[in-house]
Amino acid sequence: MIAESIKLEIQDRVSFVGLQQNVYPWLFHADIFVLASDWEGISLAILEAMAAGLPVIATDVGGNPEVVVDGETGVLVPPRNPQALAGAILQLAANPIERQRMGLAGRQRVEKYFSIQETARKFEELYTQILINL
Repeated sequence: MIAESIKLEIQDRVSFVGLQQNVYPWLFHADIFVLASDWEGISLAILEAMAAGLPVIATDVGGNPEVVVDGETGVLVPPRNPQALAGAILQLAANPIERQRMGLAGRQRVEKYFSIQETARKFEELYTQILINL
């Protein structure tokens, strides 16, 4: 990938940092979070990026659409479509106001729907329903 970034003359705009135990410092220095997977459940990586205030570009697979609201908190692209992925990256890279708007909306979405308190409330509700139906 490093050789490809040099070939494309973008090596001064991207970083390949390898495996990181603590991603938070990197998230706070990023402008956009991209997750181009073929399959996902509910992605903790996306939730962490949104909590850090980053707009997310993700493939429209698995649980990603439950977390990323297309056009509101980020952009969903078809899987295995590098043109759509590149287009979304270029669109957000060129628009800092849109990045900021999506990042803020993403942070608010995580706080509202995916916080520890909300998750605990949902589990309590589920367990209550199970007990009622026993």
